[in-house]
Amino acid sequence: SSRALALSPTDWVADKLESIVLDATGYTVSIGEFDVDLLTPRPTVRLRDVDVAGDELPGLIEGADLTVTMDLKALATGDLAVGEVKVSEAGVLLRRETDGDSTWSSAPTGRAAAEEEEGESGAFEVPAIERLSIENVTVRVEDALGDRQATLRVTAAGSTTDPDRPLTARVDGEVDGEDAALELALP
Repeated sequence: SSRALALSPTDWVADKLESIVLDATGYTVSIGEFDVDLLTPRPTVRLRDVDVAGDELPGLIEGADLTVTMDLKALATGDLAVGEVKVSEAGVLLRRETDGDSTWSSAPTGRAAAEEEEGESGAFEVPAIERLSIENVTVRVEDALGDRQATLRVTAAGSTTDPDRPLTARVDGEVDGEDAALELALP
């Protein structure tokens, strides 16, 4: 049987990750637990009880669990490939006050500010992920400025690399008191 080395959660590692995210994005992150399993063909990082806050209002993300597994075989060939990403147990609050302050506004710092000044596009590209899973994620929208309310449950599963397992997502719940549902699929 194989034995894996798991590093105990340490405050300094979590603090470093929180600092990197703040510098890169302007978002404040708090990591409750941090765990790394390195001695396997698929090294894994687990973050538990993660909170994210914007610059103007707190509470963007609360209580999220995140697991990321890397694919060493792909790394050996020079490709950065994520074996698995799992997000669960997250509460997301998209709140905007009548003055326009929101939970999702960030204060660009570090690299984010430099990119903004240099006019870099920051276009989003879907990364190579063998398996993606989003479970037990609830998104609440509280928009006082637009007078909108919503509570939505989000699930997703699939792969960005395997055409036999396309990435699918389902969002369902209530928007302004009406039932709502949306299903998406990426080929």
